[in-house]
This record gives sequence, C-alpha cells and structure tokens, in this order.
Amino acid sequence: MNLDYYFPTPIWWEDTNIDVKPIEEWCYSLRDQDSTGRNLSNRGGWQSQEISLNEEIPELVSFIMKQAGRTLDDYGYEPARTKIFFGNSWVNINKGKDTNQIHLHHGSFLSGVFYVKTTPQSGKIFFYRNFDQNYITTSFAKIKDYTAISSGTVWYPPKDGRLIMFPANLLHAVDESTDEEDRISIAFNIGIQYE
Repeated sequence: MNLDYYFPTPIWWEDTNIDVKPIEEWCYSLRDQDSTGRNLSNRGGWQSQEISLNEEIPELVSFIMKQAGRTLDDYGYEPARTKIFFGNSWVNINKGKDTNQIHLHHGSFLSGVFYVKTTPQSGKIFFYRNFDQNYITTSFAKIKDYTAISSGTVWYPPKDGRLIMFPANLLHAVDESTDEEDRISIAFNIGIQYE
C-alpha cells in the first residue's frame, strides 16, 4: 500500500556560527534597564517589552530573513509577488523552574526563536499537534510506537546560536530547566504580504 504525507507541519532549524556573546550582553542590558519586564506566556523568568532587532542587531535580522525567505519556496508561493517582513521581537531570560506556557502567535505568518545562552540542562521548546487531531489519533486505541503521524508532541533542545522557525499558529511551550543557569532566547514574528 502507498503512503503519502499531506498537510505536514514544517519546523525549520539551523545551528549557526553567529557570535552570541555581544548579543548576550545586550540582552542583560535590556533587563538592567527594565527589571520588571512583562508577563505574557512566561511563568517566572523575565521577558522584555517588544524590541526592534532591526535597529539593535541588524546582522541577526538579516540572517533570519534570509532563512525565512526559503520558507516561501517550501510553501510554493509566487516569489515575485510574495514578500516577508520582520515583525515584533522580545527577549526571554529563564532559569530553573521558569517556563512559557502553551501558546501560539496570532496575526503572524512565521514565529521563531534564536538561542543566545543555554546549557545542556536548559528547558526544551515543545511543539504540539492540534488538540482535536491529537484526540482523534490517541483516544481510540493504544499506540505502541509513536511516529510522525501519531505523535502529538515533539521537542527541540536549545543550543547557543540555534535558530528555529515554525508556522505562527503552531502551539508551543518551553519546559523548565534542570539547572539554575540563565537560558536566554530572542523570540520573533515574521509577516507576509502578497502584492
């Protein structure tokens, strides 16, 4: 019997050689300027207000946009008439029991995270299948071996310089760390226009 995969959920990732040390210092300076930050999906930890990466770290934005341009090809969009633009971004500094609860990013085409400072014990990012689809798959029979079409969750470990991008409507969360070291990431959204 043939097996075709339709409606897959893409997750793009790349380990970069971007020098994260100056970005780490910049992230800490943001926290020094606003120790309160904001609370959205974060439970514990510190999250910055929205920031302009275009002004502060243009080389990182340029790299992200180059990689995001590839997604247009992967989706099969008409390249001459489809444009992407860098949206909002913010810094997260978590450690220990700090987490980000399950959420998605409304109003954007892609979302992503760039890891600035991590340890092997830093909390992973989890992605979740739509709850309705997951219920249908898992509620009628016991699954012996989870596969790409039966699994409801997948996770990626953080790593300094790692970039992960995904559809903005993909549910995701960040697990707690098993150490007390800071885990610093920059989250962002990317929009799309059709001309």
